[in-house]
Amino acid sequence: MGAALMQVETFSARRLDDWPQQLAAYIAAGEQAGFAWGLRDCVLAAAGAVQAMTGRHPLPGLAGTYASAASALSQIQARSGQPGLPLALDMFFRAAGFPPCALFGAQRGDLVLARAPTPSGRAWPALGFLHLNGRDVLFAAPLGWSRLALRDCLQAWRVP
Repeated sequence: MGAALMQVETFSARRLDDWPQQLAAYIAAGEQAGFAWGLRDCVLAAAGAVQAMTGRHPLPGLAGTYASAASALSQIQARSGQPGLPLALDMFFRAAGFPPCALFGAQRGDLVLARAPTPSGRAWPALGFLHLNGRDVLFAAPLGWSRLALRDCLQAWRVP
């Protein structure tokens, strides 16, 4: 797809009947997973959670198209036509039928955006999903999952 705008279809899938079990299995499998740009980073790990709950990937064609933070941001911005990760993700999710929701109205499994701290002390936009406990947001990290409290996040989208 290169720098062309990503075609986003309305996300017609809904959560599976056993979505809590599927999400729990996905979380367990990710406990020991590593972090790799373009394979298992915050955006793709959150999209993987959606796929576990619904059987469909919300951002098809994105995996494997970048290999660094800079190229991830460049690829996502180019595909969305929006500057910055927050605006690009908002465009993708709204177009796919994931409505924004109040942060404290987010439900288990919903997508959540935060400014996650990095080892250097800088904050970086990161996409995660609300844990089954309804309090923690999980993000892909170098050694499994990183957790932030929902109160420390910025924006949420409802997963149908």
